[in-house]
Amino acid sequence: MSDPGIALLVLTILLTAISTTTTAVRIGVKTVQRLLRWEDWTILLAMILLLTQVAFIGLQYREGSGSHIWTLTQQQRIKVLEYVYITEFLLFAVVCFPKFSICFFVLRIKNAKKLRWSLYFLMAGSIVTTGMCEIVLFAQCRPIYVFWDRTAGVCWDSSIYNNVIWVQVSFSIFSDFMCTLLLVVVLWNVKIALRLKFAVWGLMSLGLLATICAGVRASLSNNDQDPDLTYSLAFISIWAVLEAHLGIIAANLALSRYVWLFFKRSSDISQQYQRPDSFQREAYRRHKPMTRLEDSLFDRSHDIEIPPASHAIRKTTTFQILEETWGSSGQSAYGDQSIRATDVV
Repeated sequence: MSDPGIALLVLTILLTAISTTTTAVRIGVKTVQRLLRWEDWTILLAMILLLTQVAFIGLQYREGSGSHIWTLTQQQRIKVLEYVYITEFLLFAVVCFPKFSICFFVLRIKNAKKLRWSLYFLMAGSIVTTGMCEIVLFAQCRPIYVFWDRTAGVCWDSSIYNNVIWVQVSFSIFSDFMCTLLLVVVLWNVKIALRLKFAVWGLMSLGLLATICAGVRASLSNNDQDPDLTYSLAFISIWAVLEAHLGIIAANLALSRYVWLFFKRSSDISQQYQRPDSFQREAYRRHKPMTRLEDSLFDRSHDIEIPPASHAIRKTTTFQILEETWGSSGQSAYGDQSIRATDVV
C-alpha cells in the first residue's frame, strides 16, 4: 500500500458514520420507548470514547501518519507517536464496553442463574485483561513522554507489553466466542422462526470479526522496532479502527429487529389514525407500546398471519311478551309473542 495514511483516514470516516448512525438510532428508539438499560448505557459510553479516539486519529493523520519517517520532521515524528499512544490507550476501553453491552443484552433475554454467573465471569475477565493492558501501557516508559520522545528516559522491554496484549486478545476471542455460544443456547428453545434465530446469531457473530482484527493488530505490534515506525504504525491503526468499530456495530445490529418493529408499528399507527375513531382505538389496541425487550425482539405478529376463526360464539337471549286482550265474552285472554335477539361474540 503506497499511502496507508489515506486508507486509515477513509476507513475511519466510513466506519464512524456507520457506528454513529446505528448507535444514534438505537439510543433514540430506546429513549422514546423509555427502555434505556445497561446494555444501552455501556454502548453509549463506548461510542463517546470511540469518537474521542477518532479525533486523535485525525490529528495523527494530520501530522503524517502513514508517511515514511524520513519525510517527516522530528517534531512531526514525535506528534505521530504521541497520538498513536493516546489512541491505543483509548482502544482497550472502547473494545471492552461493547462486550458488556452484549452480555447485558443476553441477560435481558434470559436471566438464569448459571447463565448470569457465566456472563459475570466474562465481564470480570474483560475488566482484568483490559486493566492489565492499560497499566502496562501507562507504566512501561518513565517518564511517560519517553514513549513518543525517546531522546531521554528508559522503557521496559517491548516483549512485556506484547505478551500482555496477547493475553488480552486471547481472552477477547474466548469471551466473544462464549457470548455467541451462550446466545445460541438461550435461543435454542425459544419458539420463534428458525430464520430469526439464524439472523440474531449471524449479527452477534460479527463480534468475532472484531477479535480477528485484534489478533492481526497484536501480531503487527511485534514490529515496534521497525526503523520506519510512522509508516508501519498506520497499518496497526487500521486494524485497531476495524476492531473498535466492528464491536460497536455488532452490538447495535443485534437490536436491528427491535428497531425495525418500532418504525413498523409507528408507521401502522400513523396510517390508522388517519381513519375514524373506531379505527384509532383498534390501532392503539393492536400497536400498543412495547414494554419488554424480549417481547419486541421475538414478536411474531409481523411474521405470521393468523386466519380469522371459522366459527363464532353466539349468545342468544329470548324475551317473552304477554299481551292481554278482551274477547267477545268479556273475559280477558293472554297471548304471547316471543322475540329472539342474537348477539355474536
